[in-house]
Amino acid sequence: MHKLNILIISVFMLVLSGCTIEVGGGLTPEEVDQGASTTTPTTIQSTTTPVATVLPVTKPVLSEEEKNLLASWENKIYPKTLIGEIDVSGLTVEEAKEKVENDLMEPLKDRRVRFSYANKKNYMSYNKLKVAIDESIYEKALARGKDANDEEKLKLIKEGNDFVLEPALIFDEDHVASIMDDMQTNLTALSRQFSAYRKDGRVLLKEDATEDELDREAFMAEIRKAVNFSAKNNKYIEAPVKKIPVKITQEELDRINKRISQSSTNYGWSYDARAYNVELAAEMISGSLIMPGQEFSFNQTIGGGAGSTNGFQKSGVYIGLEMVEEPGGGVCQVSSTIYNVLLNLGIDPTQRQNHGMTVGYVQPGLDAVIYAPSLDLRFKNPFDDPIFITAKADGDQLRFNVYGAEDALGGYTYKYDSEVYEVDEAEIKEMDDPTIPKGGVVLDPTPKDGSKVRVYKITLKDGEQVSRKLYTDNSYRRSDGVRRIGTGEGNQVNEDWYVDRKVLKYPKGFKK
Repeated sequence: MHKLNILIISVFMLVLSGCTIEVGGGLTPEEVDQGASTTTPTTIQSTTTPVATVLPVTKPVLSEEEKNLLASWENKIYPKTLIGEIDVSGLTVEEAKEKVENDLMEPLKDRRVRFSYANKKNYMSYNKLKVAIDESIYEKALARGKDANDEEKLKLIKEGNDFVLEPALIFDEDHVASIMDDMQTNLTALSRQFSAYRKDGRVLLKEDATEDELDREAFMAEIRKAVNFSAKNNKYIEAPVKKIPVKITQEELDRINKRISQSSTNYGWSYDARAYNVELAAEMISGSLIMPGQEFSFNQTIGGGAGSTNGFQKSGVYIGLEMVEEPGGGVCQVSSTIYNVLLNLGIDPTQRQNHGMTVGYVQPGLDAVIYAPSLDLRFKNPFDDPIFITAKADGDQLRFNVYGAEDALGGYTYKYDSEVYEVDEAEIKEMDDPTIPKGGVVLDPTPKDGSKVRVYKITLKDGEQVSRKLYTDNSYRRSDGVRRIGTGEGNQVNEDWYVDRKVLKYPKGFKK
């Protein structure tokens, strides 16, 4: 009976698990009850696949204090989280952003990315570049640990470990692309400028002439390197440039078939250094080819400015109202002569400024001062065909010629009237000067009246005036003169007291 009970219990458990039982040997219930035995085995067969029982995982029950703690950190950055070296633990995204911006970006407000190309230095300010910290870092800081289970979250809040996110700077790459467009325009114009020469009345393309092409990808890569958290400005990036065959045809140059403008000024009165500078600048500019729509820059054409590094000698120039010795004195006569040759063509400069005081080699209002890098003479070729500029300085006259298409002006010619409408008369003071020998009198500086001058542009078509319009309004400052009375004797006297000065009277018996 004990065995029967065991069997019944076993069968019951098998039924519960989805099994069927086949009892072998055809035993009657009585035989079974009597515990009869048989040699035929009992077969137990499963009718379904056994199902594994998974016991549910019991989550730890959080106390109210722990629930409140987790809730208080839901919108805050977990402890020991750093952005760079700045601890942003316990801050919201906005609070973290404000703290990081103040600590990292404030020192960079005056930062510049400096670069150079074509003898010209330039820069892009962080402000214009819209340099900023990539804001995705704040969301990453907030997201730290937020997808963990409650137990892990509590551990991070109570114990934590250092977690550092490195900030990255982003900037407006479209702004850089726009700068590169301007750079390429200048590079093209400058590299094409001396790709031709004039011979036997024709302007010919030089063999193997090339032009410069900016490597935009390499330049952008350099800018990305330069945009960083250093408070110091970067070293100048030299724009990477490739040489490519010049994109000019001889057919285009053959459209240059006539001299369409000329202008000249006298520089024979110049002392040696000034005359040298005039002739050097003229030589540098002669042979300039300006394609349609391209811009000419006086300063860039002479190597970036009339400095000693470009071969110019020291000569007198006015800085304000004071005459000083600086490299390049006299070069403004060259820029003013070019300005006049352009006016004859009706070309309006894109940059031009009159001198602070009047000059003697052109009419008031028709001068053009240059002083790199800020003061330049620039113009664009407005014609459909190229123009070619030549210059010659023979020791007395400085001459500029412009060659272009015969029909470039379309029958139009241009004249200019210079009208002084206000005068501020200069005064002459007297003073004793021991550096001048007794009996000598020098006027230095010579007086110059101040004035205001209007220039009118007169347009003619086939010789008939069609318009007269105000073109420029120019102001010139007054410079008072000094009449220096010589009182010097012996070693007091400067042996060069008369050089490059207006001598009103020489001492009796004086010989140069």
